[in-house]
Amino acid sequence: MARILGNPYGELRGTIAGTTFSRNRAGQFARAYVKPAQANTGAQIAARSSFGQASQAFATLTESNKGTYESFAVGPYNPLKVTNVGQMTGQNAFISIYQSVSTSNRKALTTVYQDVGGGTPIAHTNLFYAMPNFAPTVSVQAAVKSPGGFTPQPLEAGNLEFRSNGELDLTIFFGNNNQGIAAGQMVDPNNKRFGISFYISDPYNTPNGRPKNKFYNFMGSCPIPSFTTALASGVLGLDMFVTGIDFSTNKANYSVGQFATITVLAVGQDGTIATIGNVLIIVQ
Repeated sequence: MARILGNPYGELRGTIAGTTFSRNRAGQFARAYVKPAQANTGAQIAARSSFGQASQAFATLTESNKGTYESFAVGPYNPLKVTNVGQMTGQNAFISIYQSVSTSNRKALTTVYQDVGGGTPIAHTNLFYAMPNFAPTVSVQAAVKSPGGFTPQPLEAGNLEFRSNGELDLTIFFGNNNQGIAAGQMVDPNNKRFGISFYISDPYNTPNGRPKNKFYNFMGSCPIPSFTTALASGVLGLDMFVTGIDFSTNKANYSVGQFATITVLAVGQDGTIATIGNVLIIVQ
């Protein structure tokens, strides 16, 4: 790369005959043109395709419907990686929850639920994620509704273990309300059904280390559970055993003994999200 100390033609930007001209804090410079990398793993191709479909879907909305997303974007919309301070557009919000719905269904994880402490799996059916016809009026909350009008119980992720073969064990705690949860009632305080979703960071080698990217890899989402039997009175939460995580196309090699951060999310049936917590794990 070379700096340009004098330029009789004024400001140059762009590429000419294999040389790219641009500017940084040190001034204008020229460098050889490098063709951008176009990664083509299966996951990246699917993500690009989903993004394109989301953009096309937004374009088909009526102006009135687009307006509902504009209101959602500057209000209850909860982005994954940044704080919403009113900087988002309706299109940003629409594409975000479209992607959330699409990837959650595409990377659905096989999930077994048990009462805390183990025992017989809790019978349930699976519900899947669906794009709403109109913008949501609220985002999902990281809490579970208590029966009988009791105070909602905040969700907490704990006892999390991740194995390099793609198995994940964890417990989702939601407090002791002495009521259990009625059949089918895994919902947040606004009666929004939700599932659990996971991101894993890039690996690091010491427990005091920090990942470069906390959202390095989307591990998948559990289908939304609709329990066909009530959870026991006084239940503290759910033990979850998750399988189906595939890192075969992932750039990072998660080796036994390495550390990573797993971000656990509540994902509403409409694709809205709320962070439950971040858990440090050792790959086993």
